[in-house]
Amino acid sequence: MRIFLISWLILMVTSTHSQGVIDGFLDAPKSKAIALSGSYETADTYYLWDRDLELGVTYFTASVYFKHQLTKRIGYAISIPLVNGTPQDGTAFFKAGDQFRISKNIKLTGIAAIGGTHPLTNYNTETSAAVGQQTRSLGFRTIAQITFKNSLFISGRYGYNLVAEPTPDNSVASIKLGFYKNKWYLDVWFDKIQANGGKDYRGIGENKAESFRELGFNSEKIGGVIYHQAKEKLGLFLGGAQTISGKNAFKTWRISAGMLLKL
Repeated sequence: MRIFLISWLILMVTSTHSQGVIDGFLDAPKSKAIALSGSYETADTYYLWDRDLELGVTYFTASVYFKHQLTKRIGYAISIPLVNGTPQDGTAFFKAGDQFRISKNIKLTGIAAIGGTHPLTNYNTETSAAVGQQTRSLGFRTIAQITFKNSLFISGRYGYNLVAEPTPDNSVASIKLGFYKNKWYLDVWFDKIQANGGKDYRGIGENKAESFRELGFNSEKIGGVIYHQAKEKLGLFLGGAQTISGKNAFKTWRISAGMLLKL
């Protein structure tokens, strides 16, 4: 089964707050797919730099994701998110990669990508649902994925985002373990975001943020997804994630569902 059904990766709203728009699979040349998803996310705790704060938030996210493999090695992906009905920061990445056989039973896929985010509307950033914070960024991603003969795979991802002031730059890293067979796919993952500087939600003096866009944002998340190819060109997926630690971040849990259409 050609795994370009991994479009489920766009279950959240920006490349800096999720697994991202680029996965570790190379699709068939000229293949296209669109994914429609919805997520419910809630939290009752906010991680400050030195303690936790009781602060609740709930929001709904819808996302439209499109990917197109132009050639055997080159493709691109675009994500358009809506948070509580309002478009926030869109994401687009071009990628290039290749696959190598390490041994008879092991394959290595290497992918490099460049892209960024840009706000789609002039939404209010001073609310708890402003996930994107009107982020204008340019970033890169590198992914290395090892796939075994039994379709078990493990992948690692690293990236860095150069973000327009006053939002600090940030790095992203993740590791994923998954398996696919016949019409089924599943994985589990760990994801980390680390801001390069930034100010505190309740800082003092120079460390006090004048707006949410200045916050330094760190978080660690775990999650997973299960996907079923219901028909030749239609797939359904269900996923979840939880924030397990962070700074200037909500301790959220999320459930997501959606469909993938091969075009």
